[in-house]
Amino acid sequence: MAIIIPIFKLKRFRAVISLAGFTVTLIPYLFLIQYLAPVKGWVTPLALPIVILSILALGSSLFIWFYTKINKFYSAAITVLLFGVVCEIGIQKITENFVGNSGANELSMIITY
Repeated sequence: MAIIIPIFKLKRFRAVISLAGFTVTLIPYLFLIQYLAPVKGWVTPLALPIVILSILALGSSLFIWFYTKINKFYSAAITVLLFGVVCEIGIQKITENFVGNSGANELSMIITY
């Protein structure tokens, strides 16, 4: 509801308010999943950094698409760069720190990009 209502009801700042609603509802939802799941202690070290990184990328992408006059092809390229490279490397680092593996796969990650 917090994400869909601003899209249909508001005339201005739809993307910003929808992103804010998404952010406000997602974090308590993750804590609810942790509360209901048998494994505890994974939200703060694993899920929150990934969510923060993803929300920052999504917010940057929304800003580029809706509030700048950049060509749509450049906007698409920046969005693919943000989610395809930056978020991937960030999520890889976060999961390596959570699991405890060293950065042995960094060279293979760089080669694949």
